[in-house]
Formats: sequence, C-alpha cells, structure tokens
Amino acid sequence: MRYKLTLTITLALVALAFLTPVTFTHALATLIVSDDFNANSIDTTKWDPNNLAFGPTNTSISIAQSGHNLKIGPLLQNTSGFNYRGISTVNTYNFTGASAYVELVQAAASNTNGEAAFAVGSDFNDCYRMYVSGGNLIGQLRKASGRGAVEISLFSIPYDSTNHRFLRIRNDSGSLFMDTAPGSGGVPGTWTQQYTESWEPLVSTSAVIFEIKGGTSQAETNPPGKVIFDNFVATTP
Repeated sequence: MRYKLTLTITLALVALAFLTPVTFTHALATLIVSDDFNANSIDTTKWDPNNLAFGPTNTSISIAQSGHNLKIGPLLQNTSGFNYRGISTVNTYNFTGASAYVELVQAAASNTNGEAAFAVGSDFNDCYRMYVSGGNLIGQLRKASGRGAVEISLFSIPYDSTNHRFLRIRNDSGSLFMDTAPGSGGVPGTWTQQYTESWEPLVSTSAVIFEIKGGTSQAETNPPGKVIFDNFVATTP
C-alpha cells in the first residue's frame, strides 16, 4: 500500500512538472556607452564638446547640458561657412554587430537648412549619419574618395517630430540599418526601418566614434533656433 501511494505521488509530481510553465530569460544587451544628459554639465570623460570628429567646430556656438537635455545653439543666422557645435566621444568603440540611437527632442527650424545630426564613423572622411534639415530626415554616407570624400544621400523623407523622435544606426551581419521610432516615456517605441544596404568597408567597425551635433553650412535668413538631444545609447545585442 505504501509503495502504491509513493508511486502515485511521484507520478503526480512528474505530471505537475510538465504542466508548470518555464520562463527562459533572454540575454541582455551589452552596453557600450550611454548618456541620459541628466547631469548639470557635459561628461568630458565620455565627450569632447570642443572638437567634432566629422566636421569643423565653431566653439562660439553655445552648448550646455541642462533640463535633462543636451542643448546646442541658438544656431547662427546670417553667417556663411560651416558652423557646427556638438559632442564626439573621447574614446573609440567596437561597433561590430552593434547599434546606437539618440533621442531628437527638437530639430532646427524647418524654414531653415539648420541641421540636427547623429553620426557613427571611423574618421572624418568615413561615417554614416542621420540628420534633420529643412523639414526632412536624411540618411547619408560620407566616404573617402581620391584626395577627399564624397557624400552620398541614402534616403530623404519628410521629418515627423513624433514618429522620428529616436534615430538609430545599426550594424547587423555586415549590413547597415537606419531606423526611427516614436518616444515612449523616454525610451524608443517600435522601430521602423528607413534604409538598409551592405555596410561600407571604409567605415571600419573596429574603432568608431559617436557624434551628436547641430549647425549651419550657409547663411540663414531665418533664425534656426536651438537643437536639443537626449538619451543616447549604444549597445551590442
């Protein structure tokens, strides 16, 4: 009798084990570098606010970390030439199979060609960038060519400040992806792919720089205003 009772309990426990749901934990993303810009000053262990990696720097343009945002400007009006200010990472990072995004809180005025740009690249002549200018969201590749570099437009669509709140550049299995997402409580909502192609070999993924900036490349009749960023994150899957 005792043997039958023990066997019955054992079989019941085995059956229960098969019926009990098991939760498998997915591997978490590995953080490369990030910044929520919540401090009262720019973290110079991460960022250089005085020397842009992918273009000339005009340090007369104001840049500040305040109100939990990174604010650049006002951008210059009635001033010719290239006038940009922003932050580039002090260190370089491996971007193989990685992604990086930033929240664009405010672009330059749409009735100007003022730019709010996010870039990932290996040097001045070789980088990918997503930027908003003149009411459009543009994806671009800059790559070395001969003695200089060429800029290749990858896509251009009307900018939507709600649905294009987050901008992402991604390297996945040797391909480039440029994505956008709306905001959801300070984090990206559902991502939408805007462009993809094979990753340009000249943009080496072994040591990339991340850059966030705003500026003008010509004299603007109308005031471009400020550009504002938040919540930068770079990770590997």
